[in-house]
Amino acid sequence: MLVVLLGPDWFDDKGHDKSRRSFCGVRRKELLVRLNTLAFFWHLLLAFTLLTTLAFLKDTEDDSLREWGIFLGGSGYFLLLLLAYYKHKGREVQMFPLVFLLALLPLLIGLVCLSSYVQENRKVFPIQLSTTYNHPPVIPAPFDSEIIDFSLFPPGSNSTPPCKVGVYAPEEFVDWFQCLRKSDWKKTIAANPDFIRAPNGRLFPKGNWVPFEPFETTIYLWWGVVFFCLVTALFHLILLWGGYAHTGRDDHFEWRRCAVPYWKWIQQGRQPLRWAEYSITASVMIVLILSINRVTDIYQIAYSFILMELINSFGAGIDYTNSPVICLWFWVCSGTAFFWQWVLIFNSYFQTIKPYVERRENFTADLLWKQLFDFITPLNWVILLSFSSFAVVNLIHQCYRFRGCLDRSLRPKEEVTGETRTRLMFKAEVAYILLSFLSKGLLVIIVSAAASSQQ
Repeated sequence: MLVVLLGPDWFDDKGHDKSRRSFCGVRRKELLVRLNTLAFFWHLLLAFTLLTTLAFLKDTEDDSLREWGIFLGGSGYFLLLLLAYYKHKGREVQMFPLVFLLALLPLLIGLVCLSSYVQENRKVFPIQLSTTYNHPPVIPAPFDSEIIDFSLFPPGSNSTPPCKVGVYAPEEFVDWFQCLRKSDWKKTIAANPDFIRAPNGRLFPKGNWVPFEPFETTIYLWWGVVFFCLVTALFHLILLWGGYAHTGRDDHFEWRRCAVPYWKWIQQGRQPLRWAEYSITASVMIVLILSINRVTDIYQIAYSFILMELINSFGAGIDYTNSPVICLWFWVCSGTAFFWQWVLIFNSYFQTIKPYVERRENFTADLLWKQLFDFITPLNWVILLSFSSFAVVNLIHQCYRFRGCLDRSLRPKEEVTGETRTRLMFKAEVAYILLSFLSKGLLVIIVSAAASSQQ
């Protein structure tokens, strides 16, 4: 993968049309169309395979919904493969967009049938969302009354300004507080079990974590996995459609005007749809990983989702600016946010499993519980590595884009232009597509294997 990005120049410089240069004997435009086509079918297959695996974990008295789902999904997938084969061979397909939609429809209906069957009969990987608030303890004396109790004060304090006997008015807050400072309130609070004394002598409230569950409906891990597979397939479909429309192979290609300028973006050194897809799929994936690791606070999950959206939006911003200083700024901001996401994940994970995997005098089931957590640990590391690989590709791409990032005098260099920029962006795009194959495929395989082992 990194060889694709950093390897020798395999481009054929023959001919005047630079878009016809080849990569390992295949035209660059054509290769992007093929890779996006494979990615489209791959992610559809992942969603279909996961749902089929979950559907066979449990038989019921009426399995007709499962059978119809497999039949329609398999038939639709085969029709799409057949249609792609015909277009690859250059055969004309009348009313291609309509035929494509008719082939896609049974696949989507099949996925809906399988999803309904799994949801009704097999509750796999439930996730209970909640909200958690840190309520302070009950406000202790003497801070709980508008009338000061002078029993806590040294003798004669009630007659010393600003202290007074009676009710303090709201506008006398400063006088009320200054009077309280003369009392022995620290000793009173130190004896209060709701407070703790820090090593520096300061007193802090312990807090009172109160869980609250506003959602009666439980969500399931497989919802997110299927969702981001389908979203990824959709974006690859848009890209392959745009790429095919501008390959020049089919001058009668319908809906050409609806196609995105895929190759033009590559020539300009940008690919906004990639970052749009990542802002959705990566955000969904981080939510799933947080949920697996027992982070169920809806506000924290929503914050992580939005943060991952912003991280990938920084990626789009990096593509659209030609200043190396601004790119470095964006990269540092997104990189620190990405790092902190994983600090949260691993901290939550290890705190969650700690009571189960540490043997104590009155607890000897640690090795048994370890069998359960053997699924989550590799999942965390696989997702971390797959997430990080995208960042590594982007970092290397930017270094080559700015000719090594910085020279020896630490002065930023100007961005490469022309054919060099197109070549680097093409290699980066190939690397990103291959990573998409790997990362989402590994996650689906792990989730499917874990579901099967639960059975």
